[in-house]
Amino acid sequence: PQGLVIVDAHAAHERVIYERYKAELAAGGIPAQALLEPIAITLLEPEVSFLVQAADDLAAAGLRIEPVSPTQLRVTAAPSLLPRDE
Repeated sequence: PQGLVIVDAHAAHERVIYERYKAELAAGGIPAQALLEPIAITLLEPEVSFLVQAADDLAAAGLRIEPVSPTQLRVTAAPSLLPRDE
């Protein structure tokens, strides 16, 4: 009861983002931020197929993808509440 509590500031910040993400998802969806330059991702054909089938669910979670080929996707938007690398 009178002990010492040590909190990792980075982990606490990640938890705050996670809780906000969950709340926004439950409220109807995560706002997406369009990427200035889409990111191309190469995967196995079954993985691309699976993700394309899940595109609506991913969009609700703030992640927009487009198929480019049977083994490549383009990420065009990411959740707006995620921190960006500076």
